[in-house]
Parts: sequence; C-alpha cells; structure tokens
Amino acid sequence: MTAAPAGVDADPRLFLGALTVGALDLLDAFLFFGIRNATGIVMTYYLVSRRLRFLATRPLVYGPVYGVIVYAVMHGVVVPLSAAAPGVPSLPVLINGLLIHAVGVGIPTAAFVHVAARPARAQDSVPGHA
Repeated sequence: MTAAPAGVDADPRLFLGALTVGALDLLDAFLFFGIRNATGIVMTYYLVSRRLRFLATRPLVYGPVYGVIVYAVMHGVVVPLSAAAPGVPSLPVLINGLLIHAVGVGIPTAAFVHVAARPARAQDSVPGHA
C-alpha cells in the first residue's frame, strides 16, 4: 500500500497503476531476456545442425548433450563476466542445473530443430536432387 500525507486520501487508481507498471516491467524483462536468450540458444543449435546434419536426427541423444554444453557456457563464461558473486555450486545445485538444461533446454531445442530440418532431410534423400 502506498503512503499518503496525513489528511490526504490516496486515489486507489494510483495503486492499481503502480501494479500495472510493475507487471509490465516483469513482462518486459521476460520478453527481453527470456525470449532473446532462448532464441539465441535454439538458433545456434539450428545453424550448427545445418553443417553437422546428424544433430537434427536424434533429439533425445544430442539434445541433452547440447543442454549440458549450454549450462557449461553459461556458468563458465557468462556468469563470471556478470556481476554475480563468484562461487562453486553445491553438488545438488550442480546436478539440478545440469538436469534442467539437459531436459528443459537441450531436448526441446533439438526436437524443434529435428522438426524444422525435416524438409531438408527429405530433400537430401530424394534421388536425382543435389
């Protein structure tokens, strides 16, 4: 609740407006950081899979490996360059992070690329097409 000077009634619309602005700020942060980072992660896998075609064939095999690579890059390069406090995560936190990235980042990324690359794989297997 907002504080108002003595004898002044605060307009409830001000409080609602502040909540709205706060919600929009959270949405903006999610859209900016969440979607931008996710797009970069998926785009990187897709572009690499265009050169290394086997990456688009088995998402349940290559996806978790890619998720672990994303985790390693994030914690080995990005986090040390940020303002985050340095430190080594405990074993449960490390295992949790690796599993989340393997299952929640790697597999969906590889599955998306697997589906997106389907026409390219179909063209490659048609006789007479170069």
